[in-house]
Amino acid sequence: MLNVTLTESEVQQGVALGLGRHEGARKGNRPEMLVSDMPAIDNDIISMCAEIAVAKLFGVPFDDRIAPPGESLPPQDLTLSGLGVDVKNTTNMQGNLIVAPWKKHDDIAYLLTRGEPPTYEVVGYMLGRNILTKRTFPSGSISWFIPADELTPVEQLLRRYKSLMRNKAR
Repeated sequence: MLNVTLTESEVQQGVALGLGRHEGARKGNRPEMLVSDMPAIDNDIISMCAEIAVAKLFGVPFDDRIAPPGESLPPQDLTLSGLGVDVKNTTNMQGNLIVAPWKKHDDIAYLLTRGEPPTYEVVGYMLGRNILTKRTFPSGSISWFIPADELTPVEQLLRRYKSLMRNKAR
């Protein structure tokens, strides 16, 4: 696990983008997938900041687009040398990776972060094609569920990415 701390300006950017994404999602009638009592708007802000934290860790730009009502964004939040990454955050510091059924794509890496602004713990990832366990939550929703200890440590992905970037620079 690696820790990332956002600057005040990065948190402010996350708040603005999270608010915009929340508004766009509600206008587009996209469902809220919450497994806590946290208001959806807070979840959207915290999750946007998590995306910024992961982009900061890898030194790549993050997707700051906001989908217009009725439209959707690509399934990944950022791209690492051709590998799409969808960042999934939980404020539960013992939390696991949860992927909504309509969000699962075989060729995307799902990366778990834990925390809230300004500090995030980047835990690990799993490729969509390797996610095999569904779970029914108390709300009745069914999602893909991966225990954190089954994820590949994020350090491996970071080393792989940095190696690819060094080779590309030669």
